[in-house]
Amino acid sequence: MPLRSSLLPQNHRKGADAAGRTLLIAVLVILAALSATSLARNRVWQDEVTAWGDMVAKGPGKARGYFNLGCAHARLGNFSAALGMFNRAIALEPDYYEAYVRRGNVYDDLGMTEQALADYGRVIRTAPAFGDVYYDRGLAYERLNRVDDARADYRRGCGLGCIRACEALDSLLNR
Repeated sequence: MPLRSSLLPQNHRKGADAAGRTLLIAVLVILAALSATSLARNRVWQDEVTAWGDMVAKGPGKARGYFNLGCAHARLGNFSAALGMFNRAIALEPDYYEAYVRRGNVYDDLGMTEQALADYGRVIRTAPAFGDVYYDRGLAYERLNRVDDARADYRRGCGLGCIRACEALDSLLNR
């Protein structure tokens, strides 16, 4: 049978009350610290740019963070910022072919098609089995009215499993 506090000596009850208050204060301090940390992290995760910017700040030597930050900027139409991030990713990892493709896409969006073609060409030389790049280069060729080159790239991309290249090839053949 448990002892009731009224049966404990007076000085023992005071010690138990003090220990309970100390434990309560410790728990409240820990909860406050965890809440503050959660609020700070929520601010970081408010959008993609902020989240990837935090990753870049914490790992400035890692190309992946710059690449993803560049993608986030590109999705928002911040092409100048996107180019800077892709350039940084490429500087850190010169064989990062996805960064060349995305930078090429931004160049193409900015009407800098020759620079886009140079990036796509580099990817095709270093990662020829990456089917998506043929689709992207095909789009650039179409914008330059180089329909035969576009058709060839769509065909190659489709053969490598790029669905968008298959769709673009079908569309081009049915015009």
